[in-house]
Amino acid sequence: VFICGSICGGTGAGTFLDMAYFVRNVASLISKSSIYIYGMLGLASLFEGIQGDANIKPNCYASLVELDHFMNPFTYQNEYRRFFPAYKNIGPKQWDYSKSAENGPFDFPFLFDKTNSAGFSLSSGAAFSEMVARFIYLLTGHEVAQEWQSMDNNIRKNLDTTYLYQKFQKPNNYRSMGTFSVMFPRRM
Repeated sequence: VFICGSICGGTGAGTFLDMAYFVRNVASLISKSSIYIYGMLGLASLFEGIQGDANIKPNCYASLVELDHFMNPFTYQNEYRRFFPAYKNIGPKQWDYSKSAENGPFDFPFLFDKTNSAGFSLSSGAAFSEMVARFIYLLTGHEVAQEWQSMDNNIRKNLDTTYLYQKFQKPNNYRSMGTFSVMFPRRM
């Protein structure tokens, strides 16, 4: 399941965690097999230069702090620290939301920035949307999906032994992606 949006204020920032936990709960009720929840989350730089952008960076920072808190196993493996969604008017009364909080909200949280480390920038919000749409297609309807899952599983196993994990005592949960182009020589 892909949850796409901005975490810079408004509806996206206000609901992205609730939505992830809600989707996890509904999925556990309708299927015994596990699902993956992808968070495709746009960062503050995507909104630079728009009118009324004074709160975009503080909102983004607050969302990232909240996301980091709930993605930390120390939080969700401790029943007294974990997020416990209690949606009163959604679904039958017998729904037990506590199961959805036994994991982090996302299995694969992707954070999208406007500019990569080489200085290449996305030209607009539409370019961001197109990049996310292509990525979703590659992971759902393309032969690349199986290879990517295999590669990511191998990487995940090794992330917990890295220097950063040992230094900060928390896993490397986040993913990112960038834009690139492949140039083929023109044949006459």
